[in-house]
Amino acid sequence: MFKNHIELTGTLTVLSPLHLGSGVQEPHEDILANTGDGEDKPVQLSWVQRDGDENPYIPSTSIKGALRTSLTDKGQQQRVFGAVDHKTGDHKAGVMGRLWIYGAVLLKAGPAEGLAHHGKKRLDKTYVVARTRIDRESGTAADHMLFHTEMVPVETTFGFRAKWLTNAGLETVTDDLNDVATALAPLLADTGLALGRGGRQGLGRVRLALESAQWVPWDGEPSLLDLPTVAVSQPGEPIRLTLSCRGPYLSVDSSQKQQQKDGAPDNVLSPLKDAKDKPVLSGSSLLGVLRARAAWLDGGKDEPGKVYLSSDPLTATERLFGVTGWRGLLEVESITVAECKSHRFPSVKIDRFSAAPIEGALFFVDAFINPRFDVVLRFRPRGEEAEAVKSLLDTLLTDIKDMGLMLGHGGGRGFGWFTVKDAEEPNA
Repeated sequence: MFKNHIELTGTLTVLSPLHLGSGVQEPHEDILANTGDGEDKPVQLSWVQRDGDENPYIPSTSIKGALRTSLTDKGQQQRVFGAVDHKTGDHKAGVMGRLWIYGAVLLKAGPAEGLAHHGKKRLDKTYVVARTRIDRESGTAADHMLFHTEMVPVETTFGFRAKWLTNAGLETVTDDLNDVATALAPLLADTGLALGRGGRQGLGRVRLALESAQWVPWDGEPSLLDLPTVAVSQPGEPIRLTLSCRGPYLSVDSSQKQQQKDGAPDNVLSPLKDAKDKPVLSGSSLLGVLRARAAWLDGGKDEPGKVYLSSDPLTATERLFGVTGWRGLLEVESITVAECKSHRFPSVKIDRFSAAPIEGALFFVDAFINPRFDVVLRFRPRGEEAEAVKSLLDTLLTDIKDMGLMLGHGGGRGFGWFTVKDAEEPNA
């Protein structure tokens, strides 16, 4: 048994849209989508975790699991989070974890006004993203592969509370503080730590701002402590790119058809944007386009729906971007966008036989002009084939810098053509 403990409190801030799923997927009667047979029906929505007050909630297991994975020192991992005796399967023969993390409760909802379906039933502190899976052969949106997910918006804050159990006294607690600081370092880093769905696509990053640390004895007065600063060395190789579009860019918000207000036109293609009216480039879209280009360059198979089996070797493309049962070696760490303006473009559908405009087929496109995205990818090599995968990655990076990337909607008419170049390292 432990006599004393170190008590930690702070605030978790959401840096990129967060989805910690509740395991529930059920229809939302107020959100409709076309099922492909011409009929609008309620969508199947993947809901987030909630507490007893029906607020978004971060379970302690989600935080502990991510922190445990980030610790590479096995001895330290065992001291901090405990271990089961796998030889006997007897938990009584294992080691008790000393870092206790409590579930994080909502303090303040982030801005979500104007985001898809915000304010609808049970969505007063969240919003909904509609994503379409990318066809691996064409690099374009797959037909009838739309799915909907509830998300917690950026800048949402949660309360953080944890305890470190110890027998050390106030004068001998230094080693314990080093263990605590090392364990929490990824969560305290500027880039934060990815939780929940979409970590490889840059989603779910949260950052901890520690407010207090105090040593609490069982028979005395608490004393404030200073937690040492531990530098985080992210595994893998960072790849910093700047994507610039000289012209319009539109990533269509697939949910906006159901978002039209009374009296608003229903013939407008609306862009995917954040709560500050900036364009969004989703990490999944970027990885999908890069994957299609890599498969073309590699000349190898990239089988949709493939499940990893040790007896069925993966191609370099599949290793780089992943399949079911095999986490891809390339991930999106962050995507940031510079300020840019939007513009409404009128357009009209063309009759394919006469090549003339179709009467009454006028529509409008809301697009962003000259957007620039700063992207950080990270390559985390592992396994015997890492060298071959790195070779493909180098070829891919050279190709997109030479040829550019087409992202979003309307590439056939000049939308979304991006040039790609290396970005400067921060503080360089």
